[in-house]
Amino acid sequence: MFGTIDNKPLAILGNPNTGKTNLMVYLAILNKYQKRYILGYPAQIEGFTNLNSLQDVAKIDHCVLCIDEIDEIIPFYENKQNASLKRLLKFAEHNKIKLIFTTQLSQFVNKMMEALVPQWAVTEIDIFSLKNGSKPKRILTRSLKLPQYINQEIGMRLEVGKFVWFNDYAEVGENGVYSFKNMNIGKDWSMTKSEKKEEIAEIQKKIQNEN
Repeated sequence: MFGTIDNKPLAILGNPNTGKTNLMVYLAILNKYQKRYILGYPAQIEGFTNLNSLQDVAKIDHCVLCIDEIDEIIPFYENKQNASLKRLLKFAEHNKIKLIFTTQLSQFVNKMMEALVPQWAVTEIDIFSLKNGSKPKRILTRSLKLPQYINQEIGMRLEVGKFVWFNDYAEVGENGVYSFKNMNIGKDWSMTKSEKKEEIAEIQKKIQNEN
């Protein structure tokens, strides 16, 4: 359950302040590997070793690697995103690294990621912002029947502490909604929420101008 005994990459997608980082840590602790690393999170988390950069990944194996807000590590608006992300995913699986990463930007999810990432954990998200035909939208509106949480006309309502789990290789009855423990992980960023929103809006504006 939850990819705890395999090396398949796991993506966590959701709105800000829906517990994505808490969920990432929770799933990492459930994993079979005792060595745990984290990249992109500014504070120390007990039981995890902080990496300084993506280059440090070359020094680890047989472990769990958590990347918080992966779109800040591999900027999705750069042309080389596909190549960088593909190398990371392939390297991680080859070196027995369970990669778990979070993002709040649905635009970061592209066709290549959808093909290479079989496991998804989704906290509450604006389903109307998801691209039509994208894997996250298919999971939430077609693959799973969750009328108590998702309505295609009204939207999605999922309380903090719950997530939608979807695994391409799931056993019968595995995919669905689950609860996760509060790991007491906060957002220790120096950037304020308003500054973060401004940055995201600027990125989204840049994408729209390029299209």
